[in-house]
Amino acid sequence: MSSFYLRAAMNLNNVGISLLEVGKLSPASTALQDALEAMKCSVRLDEEQPQRHMVFDQKLSRAITALQTEESSISFFDQYLLLTASLIRFPPCGPHEMPTSRINIHEGCAIVLHNLALFYQLNGLHDNQSILMRKSLSLCHLVHSIVLDVREEQDDQDQGHNLPTRLLFILVNVLNCMGQVHSYLGEHDLAQECFRRLNTTLAETLFSPDSLLAAPAA
Repeated sequence: MSSFYLRAAMNLNNVGISLLEVGKLSPASTALQDALEAMKCSVRLDEEQPQRHMVFDQKLSRAITALQTEESSISFFDQYLLLTASLIRFPPCGPHEMPTSRINIHEGCAIVLHNLALFYQLNGLHDNQSILMRKSLSLCHLVHSIVLDVREEQDDQDQGHNLPTRLLFILVNVLNCMGQVHSYLGEHDLAQECFRRLNTTLAETLFSPDSLLAAPAA
């Protein structure tokens, strides 16, 4: 797994979130899409070429410049601010601290796709565009599939059924996002199913034997 492309994906993702939080939707979209492109390069083990390094460095520089400029931005209402609180940043780490395990590859992809899904949901709500909500839903299904693959892999390796905390957070957010999008689209039965699965996930997690909230053994 390429540490350069992974670092580029992490930085672009984090700047994209900052842009989204201040209502700069267009540069936020570009930064998050670029983060996804960098993550794909990392997963594919693309050869690290100086020209490609320069391209992603320029993408990051443009995103940072957009964040620093005093251009017009969109003011979000409370419901949008609640959604932006669910966006996930990568933690800062040094050049020799890149996560390279298989589960972290899954996690990195899920984080970027999760943030893109929330971006489309935010944009869809703001513009009242169902096509954007459909894009959000499509990405949510992809993230949901990734997380379930990780859980299945853990089961196969007898590592327990509980997901790592960050992936659990993503799963809960994605199920909630899917439920909200289905509600917006008038698909109430599907929305209820998503919320039911969300409640089941929370219950299984909170009261599993490994949970701090589980009842003590008799």
